[in-house]
Amino acid sequence: MSECREEKIEKFIELLKKYETPKDRFNPWQQYDKSDISLDAPVLRCDNLKKYLMERPKPKYILIGESPSIGARYTGIAMTSEEIFKNSNLFNEYACTSKDKDTTEKTASIVWNELIKYGPKNFVIWNAYAFNSKCFKSWYKKASVIEKKEPIYKEILTTFFDIFDYENSVIIAVGRDAEKSCKDFGFDCIYLRHPSRGGQNKFVEGLKEIIERK
Repeated sequence: MSECREEKIEKFIELLKKYETPKDRFNPWQQYDKSDISLDAPVLRCDNLKKYLMERPKPKYILIGESPSIGARYTGIAMTSEEIFKNSNLFNEYACTSKDKDTTEKTASIVWNELIKYGPKNFVIWNAYAFNSKCFKSWYKKASVIEKKEPIYKEILTTFFDIFDYENSVIIAVGRDAEKSCKDFGFDCIYLRHPSRGGQNKFVEGLKEIIERK
């Protein structure tokens, strides 16, 4: 008997939880530190991720970034900050997990501002590389060339895509690193300029073009 969607989502989250990251990396779905609200923070982030994926059974568009930034660190959801949790009625039953509960992420704000225009549940978001830096003050750290060759990253991304009927979705790679990763892992995608470092206008215009074209 084939797995149902919920079983696939649970399998995906279990895969995330079981991976032991290197010392300089952080696994939000398994680990916690003193900036989290409690020892239950990883459980809450897993619950957030499961709810988010369950609410998007047939996304028209799958956005893939490179790796999680500060938003996903405390929400468990790629390109989604606690600020978006608090300011959007899409996340009323989701849990913030930082002690401050006000983490922001510029990329997340730009991305969600556009997704809301086109129907946010038409999109689902993930990253080519699931884990990021352990240091709060310099959270963003690109995956190294060696890390990118680790089988776990392909396994995680493949398991994520298997949740959805992705062949009937448009895979959008946000940034060149995400594009290269998707293609290296065997997934066709459309490149979209990353909104950081002056790329906001090209991201907005590019996403509009993709949606109008498809």
